[in-house]
Order: sequence, then structure tokens, then C-alpha cells
Amino acid sequence: MVKDSTPNNSEALMTVRDVAKYLKVSPATVYKRVKEKKIPCHRIGRLWRFRREEIDEWLVERQSLTTIADQ
Repeated sequence: MVKDSTPNNSEALMTVRDVAKYLKVSPATVYKRVKEKKIPCHRIGRLWRFRREEIDEWLVERQSLTTIADQ
């Protein structure tokens, strides 16, 4: 039997385009957040990569901050 070595969704790295689509923003917005160090990312050579798990955690944190600010 051959074991599937494909990483699951939580382990897979996402590209700028993937993150933009996931967040429903433009790739330019993702690059802007990277430059401002406002989104979790990893640089591999010249490329930026993102872990879906870290993006999801970042979204939850942002939502919590927004909720606290609204109170």
C-alpha cells in the first residue's frame, strides 16, 4: 500500500494569491499587510508563503480585538 504524502489543508503552505482569495481581498492588499508586518507569513527565498492555520488564528485574534474595541 502506498501512503499519501500530500499535506492536509492545515499543513499546506498558501501563496499570496491563495491568501488573497481566501480572505477575499486583492493580492496587493496581502503584500501591503506583509510589508506592514500585520499578517503572519514566511519568506522562502524571494517568495512569501502562509500557513492556513496561522491565518485562521490571526483572523480570530483580529475579531477578538474588534469585539473588545466595540464594547
